[in-house]
Amino acid sequence: NRIQTIKDVDLQALGSLEYINLSRNLIREIMPGTFLGMANLKGLDFSVNVVRKVEDDAFEGLESLEYLDISDNKVLSLPASALGRLPRLKRLKADYNRIGALSYEILRSVKGLEELSLAYNIIREIPKGTFQDLAQLKILNLYGNQIAALDQDTFAGTEANLEYVDLGFNIIEEISPDISLPALKYLNLAKNKLVNIEGAFNLLSTLNVLILKENGIENVTPFTFTGMDNLISIDLSNNYIRTLQPGVFGNNYLNEVNVSGNLLKEL
Repeated sequence: NRIQTIKDVDLQALGSLEYINLSRNLIREIMPGTFLGMANLKGLDFSVNVVRKVEDDAFEGLESLEYLDISDNKVLSLPASALGRLPRLKRLKADYNRIGALSYEILRSVKGLEELSLAYNIIREIPKGTFQDLAQLKILNLYGNQIAALDQDTFAGTEANLEYVDLGFNIIEEISPDISLPALKYLNLAKNKLVNIEGAFNLLSTLNVLILKENGIENVTPFTFTGMDNLISIDLSNNYIRTLQPGVFGNNYLNEVNVSGNLLKEL
């Protein structure tokens, strides 16, 4: 619709409501106290509006909220004080905003998060310990940011349950070989600046899908994917690979390989 404000709406009359969709309007702000009296609300979709600032008390009264989507707004930051009002939050989506910082201080109040999606923002780094309290996290989407570095400390605290990681379309140049995520099944690193990936994934024994397309990868050897005993699909398209050595894809369950758009002269 074309709703511009909800500051004068008395939502307390909807105290039993569990889900509200206010997406695709023209709402500019979430005034403090807007949702007071909606203690039963579990899902709030605020995507595709024009909210620039999330006030500290914007989500006051939403003690039961499990799902929040504020994607496609103009949000510059996620205040820890605002997220602290959401003790039961499990899914947070804030794609297509202008968020530039992510830290432990911001996320420590939402320890029950299972999904965190911040695709298409301007995040440049993930400080050590950022996710250390997010032991329940299963899905992490940081596609389309400006992250340059990746190592074991990046995911510290999430090792037990993290299954899906999307870091495509960043500016990652190298990956530390000690990354160990024993529950990881899906990893997207497409459209980065990777050149040498030797040894980077050998500890990811549960991984099913690995996407490495549109990087600068020049070489893969039989050791590159050793230890990846559950790998089913790998995408190495649009790189600079010239040769495929015998045994390079010796993974028992591998049934899909994409090496199109490289510099191969023979198989």
